[in-house]
Amino acid sequence: MRKPDLNWKGAVTTAAGRIAPSWPLDSLLASSPYWGLRDMTFPQAEACLSHLAHSHLHLDEAEYRRQYATGGITDHHVSSALREVYQSIAVEQWLAQTPDGATGESPLLMSDYRTDPAGHAGMQNWRQVVQQQISQFCAAWFDRDQADWQPERDRSMYQAWLAEMSVQPVPSQDVGLQRQLQQKIA
Repeated sequence: MRKPDLNWKGAVTTAAGRIAPSWPLDSLLASSPYWGLRDMTFPQAEACLSHLAHSHLHLDEAEYRRQYATGGITDHHVSSALREVYQSIAVEQWLAQTPDGATGESPLLMSDYRTDPAGHAGMQNWRQVVQQQISQFCAAWFDRDQADWQPERDRSMYQAWLAEMSVQPVPSQDVGLQRQLQQKIA
């Protein structure tokens, strides 16, 4: 017999804390999409979003420089911002630096490298297809006894999803690509 996990209450509390409140309805409408990041510092949350989705919690540096050039941001604003990020440089030094303007970042997802049309009618990009497939499977997995289609639960969620994907038609018009992807999934 398996010994019970004595810390299950802590795990449940942690998991529940990552889900934004949905009732009463005004809580749902007022919830931030960044709810799960609320225990992180701003730099930690920014690093997390940057890594996961190439999304930042601030504008790029070039936009701040444009605002400074047009007077929308003053020396006072810049020096305050530099102090907040622990940079003890003068505004003039910051302005003299070359903006990092991060261009040419490689996409996070492999699907971003594919530029050919995807989906059964070729009307989607690959990121949309991947997102749709994963979302549909997760909806069925977590929506126990409510969804019309129920996945097999005799294995882990990932194993069940992978098995399901191996029998799904590859969403591409390219027959060669269809064969190649089916072989990789199998």
